[in-house]
Amino acid sequence: MPTLDKRALKRALVRAGEAIRSGLSALRFEVSHERLLHGSVLALVAVLAAGIRLLPIRWGAYLSEFDPYWHYHVARHMVNYGFASFFTWHDNMCWYPWGRDVAKSTYPGVPFATATLYLILRALGLPVSLYQVCVFFPILMGTLACIAMYFLGREIGGPKVGLLSAFLLAVSPAHIERTALGFCDDETIGIFCIILFFTFLLRAIDEKRSDAEHLVYSVLAGLSLGCLCASWGASRYPIAISAVLALVLVALGRYRPRLLSAYSISFGLALFVAAHVPRLGLKFLWEASTAPILIAIAVLALAELVRHVEERRNKAIVIGVALAAIGVSAYLMYHYGLIKLPARKFISVLNPMARKELQLFQSVAEHRPSTWAILFYEFGGGLLFALAGLFFAVREPTDNNIALAIFGISSIYAAASLVRLTILMAVPTCILWALALDRLARPLVRVMEEAEEAFVRREEHAGKGLAGFGFPVLFLITLLSVSGAIRAADSPVTIASASLPLKVECEDWIDALGWMKENLPEDAVVVSWWDYGYWIRIIANRTTLADNGTINMTQIKLIALMFLSNETEAINILAEKLHRPTHLVIFVTFDRYGRDAGYGDENKAHWMCRIAGLDEDKFWDEHGRWTEEGKNTLIYKLIDWVKANVTERAYTPLDHFRLLYVSRPGAEPTGNMYAKVAVFEIIYEAG
Repeated sequence: MPTLDKRALKRALVRAGEAIRSGLSALRFEVSHERLLHGSVLALVAVLAAGIRLLPIRWGAYLSEFDPYWHYHVARHMVNYGFASFFTWHDNMCWYPWGRDVAKSTYPGVPFATATLYLILRALGLPVSLYQVCVFFPILMGTLACIAMYFLGREIGGPKVGLLSAFLLAVSPAHIERTALGFCDDETIGIFCIILFFTFLLRAIDEKRSDAEHLVYSVLAGLSLGCLCASWGASRYPIAISAVLALVLVALGRYRPRLLSAYSISFGLALFVAAHVPRLGLKFLWEASTAPILIAIAVLALAELVRHVEERRNKAIVIGVALAAIGVSAYLMYHYGLIKLPARKFISVLNPMARKELQLFQSVAEHRPSTWAILFYEFGGGLLFALAGLFFAVREPTDNNIALAIFGISSIYAAASLVRLTILMAVPTCILWALALDRLARPLVRVMEEAEEAFVRREEHAGKGLAGFGFPVLFLITLLSVSGAIRAADSPVTIASASLPLKVECEDWIDALGWMKENLPEDAVVVSWWDYGYWIRIIANRTTLADNGTINMTQIKLIALMFLSNETEAINILAEKLHRPTHLVIFVTFDRYGRDAGYGDENKAHWMCRIAGLDEDKFWDEHGRWTEEGKNTLIYKLIDWVKANVTERAYTPLDHFRLLYVSRPGAEPTGNMYAKVAVFEIIYEAG
């Protein structure tokens, strides 16, 4: 009996072991060599993308440019006072004396994301500051965008196109410049959301997917677009080209019910989110930029209706009546003011000639039209590959390829109209580039295979020579075109270099803002050109009259007029129209001989003149030198005072201004240039 018990126990243990092994094998994930290879390459691309965007850290971990400081400022308020405080916050230290309604003038996407990430990291016990999170956040989002790019490229052209697209975006100067260390601006989330939106939308309208997948991807597309609407004004762009895609598919006779349901769910959800963003509100639904998608959905509904009409004559009647009704309705809504035009800066993208009236908008370098030199710097030979990719996409007009062609052509126009939008062009250009490389490589691979077969048969074949020439050419053109990736990232952020185009650290602005924070009275009101408003408000923590939000054009014009007036007129403008600020800040760049370098207010004075509506010929001659009337302006005298202070030459002080501070006194010039920040006290009652 004991023997039988032992045998039974042994058999039971064997069966239990087999059951455990089978259970574990069921849990084991089977990964093919191809998937493992793709995953490894994608991981390397992600590391490459993050590494390149991290390069500016050797000059210090700072936020870059100006707008990222505002996002940090808003995120800090959310962390300190709760997320709900954003919707009721009125910052009284901006745009003195009125202040700024933050919710109605700020997209909440970036501040909400950075504040949430910071709170999560702190909850996990990581000793990070909110400022550090904002500095490194662009690198995270830029890397995630490259990973998302793989899935969009794979959706359009397969895994190889996906990997190539991700790599090309990782090394794209246009994308690197606005996702590098410290550039915590709208584009960081915006580009990521655009890539996700198109990936999910293309999957939602794919007939090969199940109804459940269709529903899930429609919702995800709507959420991605909603997040984009809450983060970036360029959300109008994917809305418009999605409408064009729907209309083109209907015109090509490719309508199916899934198009209507996908668009209704996606855009219904996205517009619902957009309507609850305070900066957009319900008026966004009646904006002319939103009208195309509403028209597209109406056309899709019409196509669904016509699908159920059997007789061709009745179909023609229904189509004619419905299109007439849509057209008349759109005209009446516009005629009676129900449809509002978007801001003029958005209109100027479609019509660059409208930009002539927007001198303030044009004064920002990134708001000017692109040149071929700029586009070639950003994309190099990739422009040629993108054109080849367009050819292949149009030659194989699948739904995905049609979407890519519309995206590519429209983005080229947008980027040519506005330098800043080259980052939008980077997404379709990288996919078209990858598509072209894939399609051009296919015949070369086929020729090599034929050459191998001919070699086995001992027949002559020129295939190896052709492939041996073709592959190096494709590789070299691509390599030379992406070689600017390091150059695009390997430079200090604006505040670390004091706006000088040099790869050296120049701490004049950092020192000046620190001095203002420690030495100016807490109730000081600072007037400066609007470019420096965010830095003074957020870093120095002092009240400003104007900043980079440019929400009060009248006040900016008055500041410009004040700088280009003589001292007597300037003090009257400050006292009577600019609400008596207490201090004035200017930024001056010049060489060791006192000649203007052109990176400070000595160059911005030209834009002050245009914005104020004055005649430039009164202040500068045909060679760009100051005239006698120009030398009598306040801005010229203040600049000359700073130069005299640095070069230690004699100068007669002004009656209504007292020089309090010049940055880094006694410091040697940086790269043969001085970049000096000067702070003046304004004296309204001259002694």
